[in-house]
Amino acid sequence: MIDEGELDWKIVAISLDDPRASLVNNVADVEKHFPGTLTAIRDWFRDYQIPDGKPANKFGLGNKAASKVYLLLVLL
Repeated sequence: MIDEGELDWKIVAISLDDPRASLVNNVADVEKHFPGTLTAIRDWFRDYQIPDGKPANKFGLGNKAASKVYLLLVLL
């Protein structure tokens, strides 16, 4: 996410206590087992500062969630 011109990484996770946690190993699994969740999260992060008079946040990577492999390469 680009928040006020600065890169601001967000990581989406699921609790291991969730009964469906074993179904989710990558971004595609999130969309398969929790349809619409990534869009809802992205929309919330885009818009949450608007009520404070700030502009909507922007996203890189073509507005798509990065894969686990991509993040490991970038962050490690």
